[in-house]
Amino acid sequence: MPTLDALTTEITQALRQAAEQLFATQEHFYYLALCTTGEAHAPYLSAWSHEALQRVPPAQQRDIKWDLSSSPYFNFGAEYFDRVNRAFAARSNIYEMDEAASEQEFILRLNAMTEALRRCDQQGIFARNQPRTEIVINVELLPPDETNTQRAKQLNPPEALTQWLAEAAE
Repeated sequence: MPTLDALTTEITQALRQAAEQLFATQEHFYYLALCTTGEAHAPYLSAWSHEALQRVPPAQQRDIKWDLSSSPYFNFGAEYFDRVNRAFAARSNIYEMDEAASEQEFILRLNAMTEALRRCDQQGIFARNQPRTEIVINVELLPPDETNTQRAKQLNPPEALTQWLAEAAE
């Protein structure tokens, strides 16, 4: 069974590859997240850029600006996450655990995702097409809950969060 460090390493490698391909578009991204369900399934990448938002009819922009499922970059770089999916599948089934073990597994999975984002951030990956203070990175639970805001505050400089906190935080 993959350890926390092994999960984190797999996610970091997949995220780095997907983000490098994403930023090769030369678009200016303002939001990027590893998304997962309330059951902490293997994550997928989604992001929004200013250029992508401008392609949306103005009347809809406010409604979908922070909606990762509406992004044209939803599940971006999925091919890089095959090993991540296998690593998550090799972990114990969260549904077959007692409540305490299930909660512990859930936290371990979210911590692996969060640390992967932190590692990529330390490598400067999220400052490729825009200043780091202009992009929010996060691990997003879908449907959203208040822990998304806690993680966003841990992962981002305060100046990056001003607009997101006003418009999207739970």
